[in-house]
Amino acid sequence: MRRRHGHLRSDPEALEGLERPGAMREYVEDVLPAALDGIARVNRIVADLRGFAEGGLEAMEELDLNCEVEAALRLARGHLGERCAVEPFLEKVPPITGCRHEIERVVVNLLLNAAESMERRGVVRLATRAREGGAELEVADRGMGMAPEAMAHLFEPFFTTKPPGRGVGLGLSVVQQIVDRHGGRILVDSHPGKGSTFTVWLPPSAAG
Repeated sequence: MRRRHGHLRSDPEALEGLERPGAMREYVEDVLPAALDGIARVNRIVADLRGFAEGGLEAMEELDLNCEVEAALRLARGHLGERCAVEPFLEKVPPITGCRHEIERVVVNLLLNAAESMERRGVVRLATRAREGGAELEVADRGMGMAPEAMAHLFEPFFTTKPPGRGVGLGLSVVQQIVDRHGGRILVDSHPGKGSTFTVWLPPSAAG
């Protein structure tokens, strides 16, 4: 079924051999894409719930943060769609110790959060740099931004500033949980109408 959905989404002309009155055209052009987007959202919610409940089960290993950022960007691009463009600026960083899939989840969740904060197509800056002996990740957008009242609850499970249907408020809770488990920290700078910048710092690998 999954392959069939992907085929219909990427090639709606697969239905060209069928008679396509107005109702069929509306289904292919409006209803089907909306349904598939909904399925993708549900999949992300389930992944976040699983990560929230099963955190800490993966083994730690030495990682290159830039490699994990690039892998996460490949994963996220399909979900970002036309909502935003990502500009990566990856500098050389020291190795870190972490769980590969968890670090990728941090990057993906921050990218999706940035994309969903923008009311129209924009640009998200994705940067890495060496800082304080460790590795720093920055995800910055020019979206709606947040007031101090919202930022005070930002990492609480199920808190969200998004309209109904656009999120359940787990993504940033999962991000903080993972960062804490890796001995790092996350900072947020945001202002209404001026966007948000999330900065994650991770300590260097003991072996490095």
